[in-house]
Amino acid sequence: MSKGKGHIPIRTCVVCGIKKPKFELIRLVADKYGIVRRDDKGKLGGRGAYVCPNKECLEKLIKKPQLLCRALRKDNIKFAEPIGGTYEQDKGVRTGKRA
Repeated sequence: MSKGKGHIPIRTCVVCGIKKPKFELIRLVADKYGIVRRDDKGKLGGRGAYVCPNKECLEKLIKKPQLLCRALRKDNIKFAEPIGGTYEQDKGVRTGKRA
């Protein structure tokens, strides 16, 4: 069953629970060792979770990493690099359509 050309994938933020188009969220991926990386291109392998690029969601995710543990189905996680810094840096990173 084809989704057609007008289909826009919807994903849910693991922090606030708001549903948005996939390209408006930041994708975080955990490998089999629990190392979490930001996946801007959506191509990394492993289990992924999505988070809003707003300041409140990013700060809450850093304060409560168990939200991400549950979504990624991992007991322990470790961030390989900063998720993205400030809201201004993350704003618009995942907007638009994939080329």
